Amino acid sequence: VRSVYKLLVFSSILLVTTCEDKNDEFGSVAVSITLNQGSGQNNRIAEIFSSNITKVTISIPDVEPVNVDVSSGQTVSETIDGVPVGEQTVRIDLKNSSGTILYIQTQTVNVEAGQTSNPSFPADDFIAENMVLGVTSPNGGENWELGSIQ
Repeated sequence: VRSVYKLLVFSSILLVTTCEDKNDEFGSVAVSITLNQGSGQNNRIAEIFSSNITKVTISIPDVEPVNVDVSSGQTVSETIDGVPVGEQTVRIDLKNSSGTILYIQTQTVNVEAGQTSNPSFPADDFIAENMVLGVTSPNGGENWELGSIQ
C-alpha cells in the first residue's frame, strides 16, 4: 500500500510538472507597415519604389516567417503569436514580384509573456538592397556597382 501511495504521489507531481501552462513563455509581436508613406518631394520617390513592392516577409528567430502579398498604398498589419519571451530581433523584407529583397529593416523588441509588443518600422529607416544604378548619360552604356567610383 505504501509503495502504491509513493507511486501515486510521484505520478501526480510528474503530471503537474509536465502539464505546465506554456503560455507564460510566449508573447506576441504586432507589426504595422504602410507602403508609400511621405509627403512632398520624397513622396514621389517613395511612390516609385513602393510600386515595385509586392511581398512583405516578417521574420523572428524561432518563429515561422510570415509572408504577405501587398499592393502600393496598402497598410500591412500582422500580429505574430508564439514569440519566445525576451529580446527578439524582428526583420522586415520588402520584395518585388520575383521575391528579390529590395529593402530591409530590423528592430529589436522585448517580448513579455502574454503581452503584445509593437515595434516601430519607420518608412525612412528601410535600407535598400539589391539595387543597381544604370547611368544613361552621356552614352547610357555605364553600369556602376554600389560604392564604386570611376
